Amino acid sequence: VAGLLGLVADVTVTDWPDARHVPVSCGPFGFDENVLETAVLMQALAGEGPLHVVGICQGVMPALCATLLLAQNNQEGHVPASLSLLGGPVDAGRNPTRLDRMLAGPPEALEGLLEVVPPVFAGGGRRVFPRRRQMQAFALYLWRQGLSGAGLPLRMLLDEGSDPLRFPLARLCWDMMDIPAEFFLGNVEQVFRRRALATGGLAIAGHALDPAALTQTGLLTVEGERDDISAPGQTAAAHDLCTGLPEALRARLVIAGADHFALFYGQTMRTQVLPAIAGIMSRS
Repeated sequence: VAGLLGLVADVTVTDWPDARHVPVSCGPFGFDENVLETAVLMQALAGEGPLHVVGICQGVMPALCATLLLAQNNQEGHVPASLSLLGGPVDAGRNPTRLDRMLAGPPEALEGLLEVVPPVFAGGGRRVFPRRRQMQAFALYLWRQGLSGAGLPLRMLLDEGSDPLRFPLARLCWDMMDIPAEFFLGNVEQVFRRRALATGGLAIAGHALDPAALTQTGLLTVEGERDDISAPGQTAAAHDLCTGLPEALRARLVIAGADHFALFYGQTMRTQVLPAIAGIMSRS
């Protein structure tokens, strides 16, 4: 965010409340709701001038899908001028990682990860993929990274963020929250099992998405050569799907030696990713 503020005057960050604090009466929040809410936010922000969207990791798919939804519904003036996608699974079947293979497995295995929010919280009774389960999974990932000599443990120790004293990477990595069960399961089903957008079978609220409808938005994809979460090729798949875009509105970046977290934190992000985002913004 600090880096983006060096490019533009205003940056809006999207995030959702912790599901344990959302009453069951507020209704479900699944894959479709995530995309629809993102599209509504894009419409609101685009009314204030050209909108440039950056989707990171799991935010890549809702950012892309919401943009497609606006484009094919002829929402002129509300479609983002540029869309930058950083390290996300547009097509998780390309160069699948350990995580991709695990999530594409039997759905019954994931049911055991879900819990019901205790009644002491506002969201009591809501089924969630709880924060503690996510922390366990991340701890295992961090342990494997350490054993293999990969970069994340060292990156957390030798923090090269813009403001490591106030916003240390070690704390940011552990900042998690309960996720609605229907969102977790829906995301796994659509993105990792069905690869619905990549195979032409993704519909949002009954509306089939057509990537070819995107014709005037600058598209940047950024990938890390050593990304073991969203491997090279998975994000760049967006270019193959969005066949209506001219080459002048496309940009692709694969960063040599970069892991997943280098794409949006630290020196690599500042010296390579931000200039690429600035480039697609200026061309759109």
